[in-house]
Amino acid sequence: MRAENKTLNTKDNSSYICTGRVDWIIPILAVLISTMEILASINYSSGESFLRINRGVLVMFIGGVTMLIVSRITYRVWLKGAGILSTTFFLLLLIRFFLEKAGVLTIDYPSWFMVGSASIYLPFILIALSCFSLAAVGEMRQLTDIFNLQNGILINIIMTTASLYLCIGWKYMFFYFIMTGVVISVRFSGAVPAFIGFISVLIGYVCSQMTAYSRRLEAFLDPSESAVGFEVMNNLYMIHSGGLFGRGIGSTYGVMENGGTFYLISKLIQDMGLVGVLCFLSLFALLFWRIIISITKAPDRIGFYMGLLIFLFFLGRLLCNVMVNLNLIPFVGIHLPFGGVGSHIALIDYLLLGVMMSISRHRIERI
Repeated sequence: MRAENKTLNTKDNSSYICTGRVDWIIPILAVLISTMEILASINYSSGESFLRINRGVLVMFIGGVTMLIVSRITYRVWLKGAGILSTTFFLLLLIRFFLEKAGVLTIDYPSWFMVGSASIYLPFILIALSCFSLAAVGEMRQLTDIFNLQNGILINIIMTTASLYLCIGWKYMFFYFIMTGVVISVRFSGAVPAFIGFISVLIGYVCSQMTAYSRRLEAFLDPSESAVGFEVMNNLYMIHSGGLFGRGIGSTYGVMENGGTFYLISKLIQDMGLVGVLCFLSLFALLFWRIIISITKAPDRIGFYMGLLIFLFFLGRLLCNVMVNLNLIPFVGIHLPFGGVGSHIALIDYLLLGVMMSISRHRIERI
């Protein structure tokens, strides 16, 4: 292990591939979770359900292959690539911002980046990249090293924050500040880092509330009296109608809003009942258990913090989505992990798990 750690810390890491044992439990759990989410998206009263199923299965296949390929690549490659991609997105957003201000370009959906007929959700991409770039905290020896411009951490934090601002990614800025605060607090124990972590969470919370417009907050506080409380009442009704074993796959008892992607938990309870949703959450618990094992056995600090960031990103989205479905917090429009059924969001989740598998494969060899 020590010899491997020493090899991992060399600067020439681009010519490495992972050859260690694959943790097959991770991809199996990912496929099972995706399958349950695809089944929950079925609504026989909707003509789009079968199209969503076909897309979901296709993305699950492509994502699974991508995950296995990425698991063969040493995770340190992503540390370098993330900085380049983050800078590219920042420059593109900056150019788009100035073109819009000059009246040359009209932006209807700032959070989306259009390339022909294709589109990508920028805030999600930026946070996924930060799971790699923030891992550079592992190379810091003291807290003041964050101001060392050579390691690029401070520059990357400023660029990512500015990019999230430019693409109106307030709700994901919440995740970014918390993830940044947590990794710094974990890296450096003491009162000052803990205070920084607390302030980061506080700022993140304030940013997250910027998405909870007054009408959403009104629907959250009193859905029966709110003009826009239909979604909340509908989802609570679906949860109540599910019972112990559910009404069956494809039940049309409730109406799926927002393309059925943000309220999969409610639909899953309606179709599969309390037993089904407990099985679903148990799969996530097992997945997080395997991720935690991989993190604790990471061969170096970069792998540890990269794995920790991926874990926080998955866990935070799961908790946020479940609380929205149970009407514990206002609607913020955050998908479950793999829950962007048939979309690039699910593909990126598979890619992140592939990096997690790469971390778990300790042994690397030169090509």
